[in-house]
Amino acid sequence: MTSETVDLDDISVAVCDSPAHPGCRNVPLMLLHGAVQTRTIWQDQFEALAGTRRLVAVDLRGHGETMLGSRRMSVEQMAADALAILDALQIRQAAICGVSLGGMVALELAERTPDRIASLILANTPTSLTSTRWLRSLVDRVDPQDLLPFAFRLFGRKRAARLGLALASRLVGPHWVGTTARRHFIDGFARMSPKAIVATYRAIVEARPV
Repeated sequence: MTSETVDLDDISVAVCDSPAHPGCRNVPLMLLHGAVQTRTIWQDQFEALAGTRRLVAVDLRGHGETMLGSRRMSVEQMAADALAILDALQIRQAAICGVSLGGMVALELAERTPDRIASLILANTPTSLTSTRWLRSLVDRVDPQDLLPFAFRLFGRKRAARLGLALASRLVGPHWVGTTARRHFIDGFARMSPKAIVATYRAIVEARPV
């Protein structure tokens, strides 16, 4: 996966852009990773689909090689970033594939500009962190800005990531995160800045159903 940089208003976004074979008329595919992951999670898809269509994978705001920027991170802002990238790459219409947070961004993008979205492919994608009233109330009281830095100091970032995955497995099911996603997630916690991790989870907690 070769990469380039696309400059937006307040950030430079790391993008992998693989062309289709000459004469290919398939719609381009944009791939959006999950929280605390990077575009490299799509390596196998890039290899399997090479040439069959134009493939675009990005590091979302604050992730990987994309800076956090000056704007408040939110699902809405990340959708605006994705749309700006499509514009910068002169892609009029695309299929959007998102997993977890990336799927939330894809749904927001489809809500904003349905004419730009040929199709959606979603995996492990909620419309919000939870719609259950009592759990929503509990989540609203747990500020990632208070919880995550404490967990990082107490356990270290990698162990905090493993504990978070263990909790998610109990709440959602043991197959919610596969082996590859788990490895990328733990690596992301080790490499990503604590400020960006907190901003990412704050954006997820604040997201509401469309």
